[in-house]
Amino acid sequence: ITLAGMIMALVVSSFLAKGVLQPIKRLVFASGRWAKGDLDYQVKTTRKDEIAKLAETFNLMASSLKERDDKLKEYTSQQIMKSERLATLGQLAAGVAHEINNPLGGILMYVHLALEDLDEKDILRANLEKAITETTRCKDIVKGLLDFARQTEPKIEQSDVNEILERTLDLVKNQALFQNVKITRSLPSLPKILMDAGQIQQVFANIILNATEAMEGKGELTVAARISHDNEHIEIEFTDTGCGISTENRKKIFDPFFTTKEVGHGLGVGINFI
Repeated sequence: ITLAGMIMALVVSSFLAKGVLQPIKRLVFASGRWAKGDLDYQVKTTRKDEIAKLAETFNLMASSLKERDDKLKEYTSQQIMKSERLATLGQLAAGVAHEINNPLGGILMYVHLALEDLDEKDILRANLEKAITETTRCKDIVKGLLDFARQTEPKIEQSDVNEILERTLDLVKNQALFQNVKITRSLPSLPKILMDAGQIQQVFANIILNATEAMEGKGELTVAARISHDNEHIEIEFTDTGCGISTENRKKIFDPFFTTKEVGHGLGVGINFI
């Protein structure tokens, strides 16, 4: 009986080693390969039992991880290329802006001097005033290019979002564009948060002006601020009665120099980098 029991134990041990332990070892080995980044490795098995199903599940998991990894690598590569293009574009913008900024200043100065020498009824005054307007517009474009190129370091400090919103609205509400726009505020008391107040104010101003222009100077603009549901963030919402942003343009609104405005009415820089 003892000998028969020993033989039976050896048979069972051999079966367990071949039927259970070896497949598990293959799964452990595969897990090690995947942990090292070799997600192409697949567990091979001809079995049709639960261990085979486990191996199939492992293979599917590895394939899913590889697919996600490939997408992440592609996205990262695209972002790096985009950053490099933006850096080159910024250097080019700064160079061009510096080269033409001083001549524009000289042109403005001499046109103003010429305007002072003309009589109020001189027919040339209208032409010189147009020259001043267009040259000033060119300087504004140059300023936008310089702002885009500089990308100054943010000055982070504790600031009140509501104060910044109120200050921004006070700055823009007296413009002619806002005469027929009703501004509604929903600004409950909020805690101060860390931010660059100056740059955030510029973002708010850009959004508010764009919203008002989309309403063609008439309609209702609602500005609201609140704490998020998870109590981790402050949400700021701008709602207007304008035409909205098309689905096609939503993918482009953060691209530098993108604008839907007519030529001469918007450079398309600033909000996406502030």
